[in-house]
Amino acid sequence: MGNSDDIFIKSGQYKSEKYNNNLINKVWPKIAVFVDWFNEKSTNMWFRGLQDLYNQFAFDGIWIDMNEPWGFETGEMNPANYEPQPIKNVEQQCTRRSRSL
Repeated sequence: MGNSDDIFIKSGQYKSEKYNNNLINKVWPKIAVFVDWFNEKSTNMWFRGLQDLYNQFAFDGIWIDMNEPWGFETGEMNPANYEPQPIKNVEQQCTRRSRSL
């Protein structure tokens, strides 16, 4: 969704096909990319993502934590040192969390 729409902040220091030339940093505790809110497609991506999540797991409200561009490392990280980590079963994670509420 995000890479196909090309809405993430690009790295000014590293070129990396495996990360689509996106700037990466560590956030809780894996590698993250950051939405470029100046890109008009960003709002649509968030709307579609939240709609898809709602279709899988109806919710009354949502708390979006860590939505600011923050990372635990200083500056840009070199993508050559990190392999992309696929998202695991989102539905299972949502179900597990709903039980803990």
